[in-house]
Amino acid sequence: MIVNISIAALALGIAVMIIANSMVNGFQYEVKRKLFDFWGHAHVLYNDNNISFQEQPIPSTGNYLDSILSLSGITNIEPYIKKAGILKTPNDIEGIVLKGISKEHSKSLIGYINKGRAIHYTDTASQDILISEKTANRLKLKIHDKVLIYFIENNAPPKIRKFYVSGIYSTGLMEYDQVYALVDIAQLQAINNWGDSLVSGYQLNFENINDMEKLSKKIELNYLDYDMSCKSLRDINPNIFDWLSLQKINEYIILGLMFIVAIVNMVNMLLILILERTQMIGVLKSLGAKDTLLQGLFLWVAARVIGWGLILGNIVGISICLIQKYGNIIRLPEESYYMKVAPVLIDWQIILLINIVVILLTLSALLLPTFLVKNIAPVKVLRFE
Repeated sequence: MIVNISIAALALGIAVMIIANSMVNGFQYEVKRKLFDFWGHAHVLYNDNNISFQEQPIPSTGNYLDSILSLSGITNIEPYIKKAGILKTPNDIEGIVLKGISKEHSKSLIGYINKGRAIHYTDTASQDILISEKTANRLKLKIHDKVLIYFIENNAPPKIRKFYVSGIYSTGLMEYDQVYALVDIAQLQAINNWGDSLVSGYQLNFENINDMEKLSKKIELNYLDYDMSCKSLRDINPNIFDWLSLQKINEYIILGLMFIVAIVNMVNMLLILILERTQMIGVLKSLGAKDTLLQGLFLWVAARVIGWGLILGNIVGISICLIQKYGNIIRLPEESYYMKVAPVLIDWQIILLINIVVILLTLSALLLPTFLVKNIAPVKVLRFE
């Protein structure tokens, strides 16, 4: 019975570790993917203390763009413009921030459009606007509805532009979905009287997100003027990345606890087996068996338990992850977790590492109880037989 209980406990621990790692990895991957698709990995912008939604313009032409794009690890550069305005419908009015994007950037957001289509770019500035599902629900807007955007300028009458809702998107990132709408970048250039030579900034996309900090600093120090900066998305949105780091800490705590439970469980099992087999140990010693032989015998029994526990734990853990990945059984409140279902990202290398660490730690810990075999004297065990 103790062997079966140990196998079940070890299998449960392995399954929990695999599920915890896969779900935390999936959660971090999905949130970062949404952030990076919407905002890129880093921003090149004017270096000032402006905290408004409208940033100081930078030139859209210059040798620095070609130099940055020629860097190894840079995939593309996309211009953008941000401008605050007031969205008016026949029945409601609400503040909104328009983000002007290029045709290339629009393509990366197609997967987030739930209804309608992406912005249709033409030779003239498009009147299409993409609004979030949250905004559409609040203002009761549908595809093809007309909206008016009022832009308030200092000491000047407001500028009014007419747009038509071409699509409704949802990223699940409430901080952005509640605030931003997407339009053709040419519209905001015309409103700001910038022509096509100025933009608010550039979004940079990197091949490897682990190079985000290093490449951002390299670009700022070597390729930009003193009045421009290159900020990684981690610097722009530190709260979200700190929150994601906390999720990883939770994973480490779970893994650590499961490792401890697995080791303690296996040690207890082996101690019980040794204590139950003291007479057998005494008989074998009296027949000339060496301590190392008996220690190896109990380690072999423990190794079989570990093997069965790993096999069952991997089957259960991976099966649950696959069921969630393709069945979307576990649902989440999107307002709190940025997504409607619990995401799963199975990392086979991490799973292999978990198995190897469990084997090494448990077998190493099991060496200690086997030393009890040396203290069992045949004369004491067998004298009452």
